Amino acid sequence: ARAVIVGVAGKRRLPMDDFFAGYRKTALIGDEILLAVELPHLAPEAYFSSYKVSKRRELDISICAAGMLVERDSSNGVVNIRLAFGGMAAIPKRADRTEAELLGKPWTRDTIENALDFLDQDFQPISDHRASARYRMLLAKNILRGFFFDSVDGADGLEFRPTATVVTAR
Repeated sequence: ARAVIVGVAGKRRLPMDDFFAGYRKTALIGDEILLAVELPHLAPEAYFSSYKVSKRRELDISICAAGMLVERDSSNGVVNIRLAFGGMAAIPKRADRTEAELLGKPWTRDTIENALDFLDQDFQPISDHRASARYRMLLAKNILRGFFFDSVDGADGLEFRPTATVVTAR
């Protein structure tokens, strides 16, 4: 994904991995605003989903949020995986070690279960008024489990729960 940034000096694009510079800091300079986020087209064999856990349904800072993508080959092997989490670090961050553990492996429940401990290496969440560090880590692991179940045809996935008053077709 790329951030589309616009200001008096013009428009620029930046990889989303470079947009967040630190806690409550972005790559925006001076009068710039974030105009859009460009998402690449998904490959036909790709599956993507996003998740948000918060105390209220709308207008709330999440306890933990995630955007996840997996692409599998014809033998069910993982050829591309992206696991991005919010609420687990000072900025939204990818689970690099977990992604590396899953890449090239079969997309199975056992593979997911074996990879969950790598999230402990990717993140050291904080405790605050929204949730404890332990609870956030448990959420992140369960969100990854849920993503697996959602991505597998015929599996019992997570129930669809809209996060807004206005719901569009899924």
